[in-house]
Amino acid sequence: MEANKDILEMILTGEGIKPDSLKASEVADLISAYEHSLLSIIARENPKADLDDTFISLIDIQENSAHFKFKPKAKELFISAALIMNTALNTNQLESLPYKSVESLNKIWLLSKRKNCTTEFTSSEEIPKAQITPENEIKISGEFFYQGATNIYGVIERVGGTVPRVRIRLDDNSIIYVELNQNLAKAIAKNLYETVGLKGIARWRKEDFAIEDFEVEEILFYKDTTNELAFNELRKVVGSYWDEVPDASEYLNKIRYGEE
Repeated sequence: MEANKDILEMILTGEGIKPDSLKASEVADLISAYEHSLLSIIARENPKADLDDTFISLIDIQENSAHFKFKPKAKELFISAALIMNTALNTNQLESLPYKSVESLNKIWLLSKRKNCTTEFTSSEEIPKAQITPENEIKISGEFFYQGATNIYGVIERVGGTVPRVRIRLDDNSIIYVELNQNLAKAIAKNLYETVGLKGIARWRKEDFAIEDFEVEEILFYKDTTNELAFNELRKVVGSYWDEVPDASEYLNKIRYGEE
């Protein structure tokens, strides 16, 4: 009995639910989503944790049921994460979880809805049981985002599709995909592999400020230039305030990276 103290369990219940009623890919997706939901919590609560060496292992599937048992590597981290996750589910406070944790729980809910079954999370530790049911949708709500008007700048890497879509590499090297109308798509396609600006409405994740989606309103074409030339143009506008700044690139880099 002592050996089972640190076991995490996931149980699917419903008419006709058993291992041979689930595809191998569905079982794999289910287990992966459960693990990733917990790992997202661990990453937030323990930023220094080595996630490459933090995982759960499937150790048992009870006969004639969809009852999965897992043994966690780094027990304390997973037990703590399971407590946070189950509490959020039981109190309907999903906004207290990391974005990616809720994203993973949404995948479990979609399977529960498709199979018309209940998914229960439990443990031999003192953790409250929690359930995902077909009736109670798990989704990413607006509570996870900021929204507002902004301009973004990046390199256009791809344009096309039945519904026009643009792939943009931002200046921090991240990638976003943006849907837009055909007229804007045609205009922006002329600048493939060039840097352009886009004006519109963005939604950012509150936890990491990553852009979730962007609605394009206008294309801002501009001529890329060096820091020195841009700074010289700025001098013309603001007069002598910047005369004591000898090296524009060095000064801007210090501001960007918070150096004295």
